[in-house]
Amino acid sequence: MTTEAFLQEMKTRPVRREQTTLPNVIAINGGVPIKVGSDTIGGIGLSGSPGRGRRVRQRRHREGEAVPAITFSAR
Repeated sequence: MTTEAFLQEMKTRPVRREQTTLPNVIAINGGVPIKVGSDTIGGIGLSGSPGRGRRVRQRRHREGEAVPAITFSAR
């Protein structure tokens, strides 16, 4: 189930709304299941705000503004 489908079910299925109170469960569209055949083996989702990506950092760099480093860490 995609997170978009999950969001739609929140409107009519109270259990879906209750699931968002669990740790590490969020209801933001953009997530998709990872499947092997018909088995769901995981999922992936991305979120963020538009317009704050690479082009904005490049413009800031060209204009001499300080550009914060982007780092990734494993949890």
